[in-house]
Order: sequence, then structure tokens, then C-alpha cells
Amino acid sequence: MHNIGCPIAPGAINAATLSHADKSQGVARCHRFSGCVCRVYFDAWRRFENSRRWRRGSGFHASSQDGTPVNLHDFKGKWVVLYFYPKDFTSGCTTEAHNFQRDLAQYQAKNAVILGVSVQDADSHKQFCAKEGLNFKLLADTDKRVSEAYGSVMNFGVAKLSARRTFLINPDGVIVKEYMDVNPSKHSEEVLAALTELQAK
Repeated sequence: MHNIGCPIAPGAINAATLSHADKSQGVARCHRFSGCVCRVYFDAWRRFENSRRWRRGSGFHASSQDGTPVNLHDFKGKWVVLYFYPKDFTSGCTTEAHNFQRDLAQYQAKNAVILGVSVQDADSHKQFCAKEGLNFKLLADTDKRVSEAYGSVMNFGVAKLSARRTFLINPDGVIVKEYMDVNPSKHSEEVLAALTELQAK
């Protein structure tokens, strides 16, 4: 049934009106009536929208180690390995980066780019790349916006660092695989295997 006083007319229930209702919170009066037809449609629409937002890689702007701005949309048409790591120069992060560098030619052959993200600044990334011989981009997420957009922030004492997670994004900008429990020593191999499998479909 449709509740009297609902701000959405019975004949006007569609994605546009529900989107407007979501932004204005106009359906709040129906929250206590779980059987209201607009509430049912609204809940279903919101679940769909949340799912769609999550599956599409969040766009971002961040500076790389050489100071140039990087945007996810710059890589449209390519596969993107977007990996978050806690800190430059630490053992696990160095191992993970070395292995991505070791396999870089294989990623390039698969039309894939590697983008590393941590909260250190561009100068730290530049020194890290120079010391470890890294030839892919590391993004300086000093305001943590990129890490937060991908749910990849962790507390380390009083500091907040990027959590070690990876997102594999297809050429259409859709997240097709995510890694929340990463073993730095084996990670590049498993990402390459997943990339091979996905491209074979």
C-alpha cells in the first residue's frame, strides 16, 4: 500500500524521483512503514546504487613521484592494478614493490599499468623509487582521500596509513577483483594470474 502523506505520488515512482528523495530525505516519513510501496522501491534502488558505486573505481587526482598529476581516467582502455601500501622503505612494502617491478614487462604486455598509493609525499616516493629502481607511478595520498575512497585506511598508533590492499580495475573502469589480505612476497604473481584469467574470458 502507499502511505498517505508520502512525498512521492503513487504514479511517480521511478529512479529519478527516488534519487531526488534520497538526496532530500523526503521519504524519511515512510521509514516506519516498511510496507509502503515507495519504501520498498526506494530500498531496492538504494541497494542497487550502492552496489554500482562500489563496483566502479572511484576517480581521483593525486601527484606521482615526479610531481605530475595522475587521474584514474587517464588510463581508460587499460587494466589498472591499484595497490595501496603502508609506507615507503619498509620491508614488506619494498618486497611488494620489487616484485611488481620484476614483473612489469608482463603487465605491460597485458595492457596493464601499476599504480601504488600511500600517504607519504611525492618527495618520499621519489627517493623510494630511486633507491629501489622502481619505474611505475607511486601516488602521494597525503590527504588520504584516495585511500578513504577505496576503504583502505588503517590506524597505526596515532597515525593513519594506507592499508595493504589491491584493486584490479578493467579497461571500462570497473573493479573486477579486490585483495584485502595481501602477502607482499606472492602478490604480484597472484595478480598476474588473475589478470590472465580475466582476459581469457
